[in-house]
Formats: sequence, C-alpha cells, structure tokens
Amino acid sequence: MSSTSASPAGGVDPAPAQRVHDPKKARRALWGAYVGTSLEWYDFFLFGTTSAIVFAPLFFGGDDPALATISSFLLFGVGFIARPVGALLAGHFGDRIGRRTILMITIVAMGVASTLIGLLPTYETAGLVAPILLGVLRFVQGMAAGGEWGGATLMAVENAPEGKRGFYGAVVQLGSPTGTILSSVIVAAVVAASGEQFLEGAWRIPYLISILLVAVGVWIRLKVDETDDFKDAEAAKAAAPAEKESAPVVEIIRTVPGRLLVGIGTYLFGNAGFFMLTTFMISYVVDELGLPSTVILNAITWGAVAQIVTMFAAGKIADKTSPSTVVVAGYVIAALVAFPIFWLMDTRSTAMITVA
Repeated sequence: MSSTSASPAGGVDPAPAQRVHDPKKARRALWGAYVGTSLEWYDFFLFGTTSAIVFAPLFFGGDDPALATISSFLLFGVGFIARPVGALLAGHFGDRIGRRTILMITIVAMGVASTLIGLLPTYETAGLVAPILLGVLRFVQGMAAGGEWGGATLMAVENAPEGKRGFYGAVVQLGSPTGTILSSVIVAAVVAASGEQFLEGAWRIPYLISILLVAVGVWIRLKVDETDDFKDAEAAKAAAPAEKESAPVVEIIRTVPGRLLVGIGTYLFGNAGFFMLTTFMISYVVDELGLPSTVILNAITWGAVAQIVTMFAAGKIADKTSPSTVVVAGYVIAALVAFPIFWLMDTRSTAMITVA
C-alpha cells in the first residue's frame, strides 16, 4: 500500500509533512492496529501451536506418528504460501478502497476461518476430506495474515508523529507476541483443564473462541479513521482523473526491485526463526525430549513477554539510529544464540528451556 500521495501536477504532495498532527487520532489508529493484529496473530499462531499435538494424530491417517507430524507441518506451511498472495491483494486494493476497509476484511476472514477449523470433522469421520478442508482454511488464514501485517503497520505509521515512525511500527508488531501469549496460554489452560479429553474435542475450544475475538476486533476498528495519506491520494486522483494508474505491485517491481528484494530478505528470519521456536520446538520438546506440552507452551509464553520488551526497545533505537541498524543487530544476535538454544533445550530442564 502506498504511503505517499501524488499532487495534481504529478509530483509528491508536500501536504502530509505540513499536516497538523492529531495525537488522539494517532493513538486510536495505533490501538486499533495493535489490538486487531493481536487477535489475527492469535488465530494464525494457534494453528502452529496445535499442529503437532492435535492435527498430526487427528487429521492424518496411518500408523507412522513421524509421517503424520511431517504432514501436519507441511499443511502449516500452506499459510506461508498464502501470505504473499494476501499481502499483494491487500496492498493493491488498499490503495484503492482504503486501509481500514482491507483491515476489516482481513480480521473477519481470519476469524471465520479459525472458527470453522474448530468445527471440522477429523480423519476418522471424514477421511481425506478432513485434511483437505483444513488446508483450505489454513490458506485463508495465510491470506488474511499477509494482508493484515502490512496494512496494520501502514495504518499506524501513516498516523505516527514525526520522529516516532519506528516506535509506532514496533508497537503494531507487539501483536505477534501478544497473539503468541494468547494462543499458548489458552491452549495450555484447556490442556490442563481437560486432561485426556483434550484430543477428544476440547482442542476445538480455542478455535471457537475466535468468533468472539473477531467481534471485539471489528468493533475496535470501526472506531479508527482512514489515514490522511490515503485521503490525500484520493483527492489527488480526483483532481487528475485522466491519469491512468498502473497496478501498484507492477509499479514497485518496475521502479524499486532491489529495495523490494532487500525488504523481503530482511523479513525472512523474522518468520523462519520465530516459527522454528514457536512451532517446531513444541514437536521437538514433546516428541523428541518426551516432556509435557505445558513445559514448552509456558516457555513460549515467557519468550513472548521478552519479545514485547525487545520490540519496544527496538522501536526506540530505530528512531534514534536507523531501522537497518536494528535489523543487522537482530541477525547477529540470532546467529550467536542458534546453537546455545538447542543445547539448553536438550538439558530437559524446564528452567533451561524457558531461558532458551
């Protein structure tokens, strides 16, 4: 979604820089972006949390647990195939019908897909239809997440006061650890309360809760105004209706392909590393180390708390230095702790796993 507006003469409109900042509107946009993103990531991460402990045994036939786990993770990966599709569609239409409208669509799509997952039949009752339906709904989740991430960030950043764009962008990303905490805590609570009944039907409860979270998210986002940048762009287009605008995705590939590749590259570890720790590690601790699922779920929850603190700091540092400095530092630290994390996991100590 474009964040700069064109003037009627075809140049860049200087009005956004001169615009009087409205702190109340900025806070409302930031709050709406953060809360909505948190609820979206709850749904997206919930799938990862339950991939190994629920979908592997219930949605894939056969007597090989390892093969069932691999199949479940492959289905989990469908969401990542769908994310760039959702991002492109949201970016394209977000520049035409507005950021807020797109964000309303993404949160409803995510919530409906997650709720339907909680109503799906298992392999035992529906055969191959069960994993196929699960895959379709996972694809919808991925598209919604792809559209949500960029749209919510843009909504917050375009409303941010000068000198605080890094911090506003970081606050939206707090939706990720918040969603992690919500999904981990709710699943852990349901596991603890239901015991052996978890796989017999209690696993559906966290998914069915999604419909309530959607209602909250929609209510909050209805109170958020469209960004001034988008309004300026619409006014500029109205003043020069004869100009034909190319598709945004084609325009960005044509004009700044190098910058686009760098942006994609810097985000790769953010996804790969995060889901290695929050999804694969659940399977690793439960299946390979033989520990209860609550051990890793609680550890992930504390990790998400640490992530919140780090994101606040990263946003502040990015505003005082540069975003690239923060990204490079993150990559260096990640490389240094990669092996120590697994060493700590292999101790089988609950405390050391939480530290990891």
